[in-house]
Amino acid sequence: MPKEQSPGKPNTRRFSEEEKAAAVRMVRTLRVELGTGHGTVNRWPTSSVEGGRLGVEPICRVLQVAPSTYYAAKTRPPSARACRDAELIPELVGLWEDNYQVYGARNLWKAARRAGLDVGRDQVARLMRAAGSQAFAGPSGCAPPDPTRSPPATPIWCSAAFRPSSRTSCG
Repeated sequence: MPKEQSPGKPNTRRFSEEEKAAAVRMVRTLRVELGTGHGTVNRWPTSSVEGGRLGVEPICRVLQVAPSTYYAAKTRPPSARACRDAELIPELVGLWEDNYQVYGARNLWKAARRAGLDVGRDQVARLMRAAGSQAFAGPSGCAPPDPTRSPPATPIWCSAAFRPSSRTSCG
């Protein structure tokens, strides 16, 4: 496992390059599997644990979490928010599709209120992101620029030849 400890620092634990590389590979594999970048882990990597590739203890050691936390999260029933989200997402997606998939979070929130759903605006935005719904950005919307189009030519009045050389004072 770890290399020998240096005599001056008895509490310092030194890891070999192979151990560091193995830990980095394990964390990168977990991040790819979970679909997360840097930062916190939102859910547990159940397929790695249940598939038998990795054990609970090594994963928890890398994530610096107690193994009992994994087992508690696995046996815990879904929260009230998760249950409510599971009910609301199909209804919101149905409203979004009924409105030709052009509504953003604000308009979908208003439509949901009209339909009798008691839901908040930010909650609608969060559930839309979870469901993968996006508003349609029309011709004047926030659509990204087309890279195949050339930039517009600079108008002639913007060139240096048409700028006055000195300011005139009124007086």
